[in-house]
Amino acid sequence: MKVWFQGDVIWLPPVDHAKVSADVYERFKGHFVGMFRSPASRAYSSWVDKGQGSGDFHQYSARINGMVTKMLAGQAGGGEWKCFNDETKKWVIWPETCGSNDCVGTDMEGPCQEPNLHLAIKRLREGFKFVGLVEHYALSVSLFHAKFGGDCLIEEFENMRPTLPAANYAAQHMPDNPDAALYAEAEWKFWSDIFQNNVTLEVCKNLCGPYHDYS
Repeated sequence: MKVWFQGDVIWLPPVDHAKVSADVYERFKGHFVGMFRSPASRAYSSWVDKGQGSGDFHQYSARINGMVTKMLAGQAGGGEWKCFNDETKKWVIWPETCGSNDCVGTDMEGPCQEPNLHLAIKRLREGFKFVGLVEHYALSVSLFHAKFGGDCLIEEFENMRPTLPAANYAAQHMPDNPDAALYAEAEWKFWSDIFQNNVTLEVCKNLCGPYHDYS
């Protein structure tokens, strides 16, 4: 569950991956922290978890096309494993049969929209204080401490939700989508931060110990 705090105000979204509304973005602009994951890897993980690994992976990945972009642009929550039945006007859990006009990964507030990649990238550039990459997790943790201080804890490196090894193969065949462009922007921001803060292997070892893979 994603929760934002500001003073005594707690904003609790209705789904476990909330969209960043205009109000939330303006309140926390410049102070967002995010860990971004490659769209292919994320799609496979979502298929295994939310889609229960059922049906065709490519069909599922098409249904969540641009989901992260939509969340960051404030267009939809992250219930991407659901689809909308045009006849019953109810949400059903994939892979149950949906109507011909499936509304993929959107919330109950409106119709499907094209992912607003321009707005998502603008928010990523201007709204985030820190961006990490799941594919370089230990390095991301080290970068965080290099920027903001604090002691590294062993718990920060625990993999609580490991992905099956088969993910790497299946995810390579995922079609292109706006999330790929957004992830490329996150990569650029991440590596720029690495260089600007001079986060080297030795820095990582000094900050968080020599027992992690900082590649």
